[in-house]
Formats: sequence, structure tokens, C-alpha cells
Amino acid sequence: MTAGTTGTTGYALSDLHSQIETRINAKDLDGILAMFSAEASMIDQDRAVWTGKDAIRQQIAGTLASAGKMTIRTRYAVACGDLALLSNDWTLQVGDGQASGTTCQVARRQPDGSWLFLIDYPFAADGPETPESS
Repeated sequence: MTAGTTGTTGYALSDLHSQIETRINAKDLDGILAMFSAEASMIDQDRAVWTGKDAIRQQIAGTLASAGKMTIRTRYAVACGDLALLSNDWTLQVGDGQASGTTCQVARRQPDGSWLFLIDYPFAADGPETPESS
């Protein structure tokens, strides 16, 4: 897969962060959810784990409601077999306010060679506590 192309089910590994930034700024909730595998989990700021697209939809809808502008800078995206570890620094500018964080993410290679998020932890650098499954 080349940068900028998508497979039948996902995206090029090198495009995941730019694609999520574009979709967040476009307020494209369905487009964002299409980047996650069906069994994906997202860990929120309180370290609660939300599993499945319906649960992730609720979490992302709150971010989109802020009407902010997201900026993402990839720190790394490293593949090992059918899994990849990714991280980015993100900033959400809302009016005069700003939120920021550093992610830890896992993506899984799909049968067509494309990638989808499996785990997304947007607040990974906020503290040492261990997330607990809900």
C-alpha cells in the first residue's frame, strides 16, 4: 500500500494519524469510526475502557461537539507482523482554550494489508495508573 491509499477495510499505517486528524476536523464521526476495528477499545481520560464501535462513538462524539480544531504530530508508527504500535502528540484548540496529550495506540493489519485501530489511548502520558476494563 502506498501513502494516501486505502484498502478494502482500512488505511496505510503511515496515514492513520493524518486521516484521523482530517476526519476529526471535518466532524466526520462515521469516517472516524471506520478507522477502528469492530472490537476496538478506547481508553478515556478517567482510564475507563470503552469497547466496540457504539461505545467509541459516544466518546468521540463528545470531542466533536467541542467544535475545536485538532492538530496531530506522529511520534512513531512501528509494525511487527500484523500489529503496530503508534503514538502521536495531539492538540485540540477550542476558542482561546487548548487541550493536548500524547497517545499510545495499537493497530492491526487487515487481510488486504491495510490497518485499523485496535486500541486508542489518547491520554497515555497523563499518568502511571493502569486502565481497567469496564
